[in-house]
Amino acid sequence: MENLHLDCDCHSAEHILRFMPAFPHDRQGPMIDIQLNQYQSFWKRLKVSIKYLFTKDGSNTWDTFVMKPTDIPVLIKFLEQQHEFLEESKNEKED
Repeated sequence: MENLHLDCDCHSAEHILRFMPAFPHDRQGPMIDIQLNQYQSFWKRLKVSIKYLFTKDGSNTWDTFVMKPTDIPVLIKFLEQQHEFLEESKNEKED
C-alpha cells in the first residue's frame, strides 16, 4: 500500500496529512505526519521559537486541518487495511 496524502479543504499547500502504512515497513501501526503551521516571516518564526524555548507552561502553537467529506471514505479504507494487516501479523506471531 502506498502513502495516503490528504489536503486540507482550505486549499492551503501547508495543510497536509500524510499517512504511511505499517506494511511493508514492519511497524506496529501506521505513521501520521501533519504539516499545519505556516509561519511566513523570519521574525514571526523567531518569535515563536523563542517563546517555545522559554515558556514553561507547555503551550503549543495550533492550526486546523479541515477534512474534505470525500476524503473520509478514503481514510476509512486506509485504516481498515492497516487493521487487517496488523491483525494478520498478530495472528502469525501467535502461531
